[in-house]
Amino acid sequence: MAFEFIISQLDSIPSFDGMDKVISTIHYRAQKQYEEDVIHFTADTYGALAVDAPHEASFTPYDEVTKEMVEGWLTASLDCEAIEANLDAQIANFLYPSIVAYKLPWNAVAAAPVVVVEEVPAEPAAETTTEEEVIPE
Repeated sequence: MAFEFIISQLDSIPSFDGMDKVISTIHYRAQKQYEEDVIHFTADTYGALAVDAPHEASFTPYDEVTKEMVEGWLTASLDCEAIEANLDAQIANFLYPSIVAYKLPWNAVAAAPVVVVEEVPAEPAAETTTEEEVIPE
């Protein structure tokens, strides 16, 4: 499965040789999904590509730039095979890690002792009677 570019930001020069909002840097993420049964993992890498200043004849105004155009610039300028190999290695390392951090053996949680509490039936309350004492006036 191929990876996907996510464009997170376009840095631009406000004015350059009579052109406005000239894109100078493309910030991107390359992502590849792994999904099998209940295992879901996203391999991810970040990058930034400096864009050469355009010629006025080939300049596209900022507001007319599309996601597909920027993805095309990335594909033409980056080593996409190396990016995909990096993402594949991340997935392989997730599935088959070469290093695992186990709990320290001396900090292993011991089984807590089991405490059995017996219920003691409550004794019936003693019957009491009260007599009213009448005090003559």
